[in-house]
Amino acid sequence: MQLEVSYRLLLATFLFGTLCAAFIVSKRRRSSVLPWPPGPPSLPLVGNWMSLPSQTPWKTYAKWSRDYNSDVVSINAFGKVIVVINTAKAAQALLEQRSAIYSDRPFLTIVTLSGWDWFLGFIPYSDKWRVRRRIFQSALREQACEEYRPMQHTMAENMVKWLYEDPKDFQRYTNLTASWLTLSLAWGYDAKPRGDTVVKLMEDAAQIVIDLTLPGTSVLNEIPLLRQLPGWFPGMGYKARANECRNMTERILHGPMKSVKQSLKADGTARESMASKLLRADEGVVDLDAEMAIRDTVGSVYSAGAETTGSAIHFAFLALVLNPHVQRRAQEEIDRVVGRDRLPTLNDRSILPYVGAVLRESMRWNNVTPMGIPHKASEDDVYEGHFIPKGAIVFGNIWAIMHDPAKYPDPTSFRPERFLQEDGTLNDDDIPMIFGFGRRVCPGKFIADSSVWLAVASLLAVYNLSPAQDEHGHDIPVKEAVVDGLTSRPLPFECSIKPRDSIAEALIKGLA
Repeated sequence: MQLEVSYRLLLATFLFGTLCAAFIVSKRRRSSVLPWPPGPPSLPLVGNWMSLPSQTPWKTYAKWSRDYNSDVVSINAFGKVIVVINTAKAAQALLEQRSAIYSDRPFLTIVTLSGWDWFLGFIPYSDKWRVRRRIFQSALREQACEEYRPMQHTMAENMVKWLYEDPKDFQRYTNLTASWLTLSLAWGYDAKPRGDTVVKLMEDAAQIVIDLTLPGTSVLNEIPLLRQLPGWFPGMGYKARANECRNMTERILHGPMKSVKQSLKADGTARESMASKLLRADEGVVDLDAEMAIRDTVGSVYSAGAETTGSAIHFAFLALVLNPHVQRRAQEEIDRVVGRDRLPTLNDRSILPYVGAVLRESMRWNNVTPMGIPHKASEDDVYEGHFIPKGAIVFGNIWAIMHDPAKYPDPTSFRPERFLQEDGTLNDDDIPMIFGFGRRVCPGKFIADSSVWLAVASLLAVYNLSPAQDEHGHDIPVKEAVVDGLTSRPLPFECSIKPRDSIAEALIKGLA
């Protein structure tokens, strides 16, 4: 009986809290002389919650911008205001030029419950964030990345060898390629091609966070009070997944870091990595805060880099399978410039403009983070006659920006030529917004961009990609379909990956 009363009280408290939130939002809307950005019709209490798209939300928000003839649209979900920016013009004006207002992050209940509040991308704009950001940037700024080139070249060679040994499992190897690099970079950890515990833990944990952080995917983000409800309560299945994620994340954060510390303490022979370099620099200083900052930063390198880099390589595979003429032209350029006796290296990048255009178009065509990570307005703001209230959650719709037909005609078509000048060199459009905005731009963009380029160039140098065939010799259709979430990747598809010829096969077999 007492338990029943407590839950009744909790539900009553929730309803009261929701009413208060709705009242506050309604009052702020009435008190503002200017209208909020347009959006779909709102209902009492729930606002636009029922209108939140469950699949490819970036496409829905882009359509709303066209329907309402506005660069920005807004949603009211249980009293929380969500603003979506759908054009480069608005993103530049708000997230770049006014980055002091939009550099904060919203509090997402599911992030805290999942144990991911250490992740750099989710940390609010604060001294804690600045310390970790400074560590990240010092280790992975553009000039510093050059010392990791041998590691990147080993990554590319590993991918080429793994695909030769088991081409049908290419989707796992695209993920493993990125995981191997980021684990080596972060902790000096050499991931195994099969059955690696750390890789499996991170993939599973990251997937839970990816699934539950976009608007509409978890009501806990809109109504934090619901976290008080028990896990068995209807609709609270999120809590069990979040708790599972927390347990996995604890093992990921502490296990590899502990191994690096033990190696340094024992004989100083820990493999070169960000963790070993940072801990050596901090040697002799007993500072738990500094050690925690290093742990969080290094963990962020792996957790962000593995998922996004792997997905970017995966999208490139899809694009090349669907566009064989692009493959042939890129291979002709590599053969002519690099030759057939070695894989391309990062030193070749500036003299392979078409391969560079293929990479840019792949990352424009299907974005790894189509909605980016949400920002939060730290004060009231106005954009083109629309009021954006303090505390609003603000998304930059990267997919919409990269599919603006005014800048990219026929945006759904895969056309690398859009990034080339008449003389065949790359133009100035290096699509910077795919890495985020303002002060929250991805600090690992240089290592990520060069790693994906190297993987794609190495793949093109030695392999032909084509649709797989059924038992009758007919091509199995390949669909351009993606997985929804904070990050995106292609849905599983089948394809054939074969050495281009005997010269390419000899090169593959000759890799150490």
